[in-house]
Amino acid sequence: LDVETVRYSRVTKSGYVRIVTNFGAINLELYCKQAPRACENFITHCKNGYYNGTKFHRVIRHFMVSEC
Repeated sequence: LDVETVRYSRVTKSGYVRIVTNFGAINLELYCKQAPRACENFITHCKNGYYNGTKFHRVIRHFMVSEC
């Protein structure tokens, strides 16, 4: 087994993120068990400020968020 396989196999819980915008907060549920690499990538970008100043042009409740 490679290191990534072992690391991602340990992910067993969903995660939650709150994005605060000038139009209010967007609460996201991350499905870490189903998509551990995507969640890790998203969380890493959140921590390093990648999304600061990002414009979101579409939010569909209970489905998705699109950025410009």
